[in-house]
Amino acid sequence: MNVVVCQPMCDGTHKTINQSKATAFRSHKFQVSEEKQYSMCNCKQTLTAPFCDGSHKQQWIQDAVN
Repeated sequence: MNVVVCQPMCDGTHKTINQSKATAFRSHKFQVSEEKQYSMCNCKQTLTAPFCDGSHKQQWIQDAVN
């Protein structure tokens, strides 16, 4: 498994992966509807990509990180 070494920033790893083993993570192009503060997801578990929905607070994710 290829791991991005500079999470959450892109290091181009997805461009070097064999196409038969393409990563499930894709860039998200988005446009905001109003000027306000937005939280971007870094854990990749959100159901509202690319925005944070608090999924990182789930116990199984906290256990994996700690």
